[in-house]
Amino acid sequence: MGKHLDHDVRIRCAETLDAQAVFALQNELFPGDVNQLYPEDFSALSKNKQVIVLVAELAGDVVGFLVLRNRPARPWTGIDFVGVAPHATGRGIGRRMVEVAIAISPRPILRLFVRPSNTAARALYARLGFRHSATRKASYADGDDALVQMKWVGLRPFRFNPAILQGPEPK
Repeated sequence: MGKHLDHDVRIRCAETLDAQAVFALQNELFPGDVNQLYPEDFSALSKNKQVIVLVAELAGDVVGFLVLRNRPARPWTGIDFVGVAPHATGRGIGRRMVEVAIAISPRPILRLFVRPSNTAARALYARLGFRHSATRKASYADGDDALVQMKWVGLRPFRFNPAILQGPEPK
């Protein structure tokens, strides 16, 4: 088990200036993913309520990101990515970002895909109350299946706490 740094991690909504760090992490962790973020996603962050990007900041550096997407006519908000820099894994950063996603999700259901081989992520999602609802065969470009995980998070007015986005002030 890694050292937990929750008290040092700040989770916040991404800003345009975070784009380069997020793209670098995205390319390192999820190369060629069909749901990847593009520069236009960042240029429209404040206007586009369909995409919410969270970043995890540690000592002034972006060490993680999470992407929430609201697609039309779907009852859920999708978590498209949960990514933590390799040097920062095992410290509770992914868990903290998912907890914030649960708190701010615009819709009452969260849905995500995870590879069957990603046992650490599957365990995290299970601890946070996500349940396996389906399997998409050959969902990934390499032919790997995707486990569809869903969680009822409830109606937003009963769970949203803006303070959850606050963390320690940068030093």
